[in-house]
Amino acid sequence: MLRNLLLGICLVLVGVGGGTWLAGSTACIPLLAWSSLVLLALLLERWRYRPKPSLASSADEQHWQATGERFVDPDSGRLMQVYFHAKTGERRYEFVSAGAAEADKS
Repeated sequence: MLRNLLLGICLVLVGVGGGTWLAGSTACIPLLAWSSLVLLALLLERWRYRPKPSLASSADEQHWQATGERFVDPDSGRLMQVYFHAKTGERRYEFVSAGAAEADKS
């Protein structure tokens, strides 16, 4: 909701700044530059911070190995397990289910 509101405001500001610039005024260049920058950031943030697919949906699931590293995620407070892909060197962090965490304690 907030993202859509900001997108709308930025589009209006880019339109106003572009129209004013085309009319011959150079005073609108900061408005045009900043609103374009914010608009670009809003459009790219969804692409950059999209969630990664889980290990279960990955086609090369057999290549992922649990490293034995676990930690508590500071944002959610949930236990995380670290996985390593030997071919690519990529690391993934997955939430540990409550049942698996209890089984490890016993």
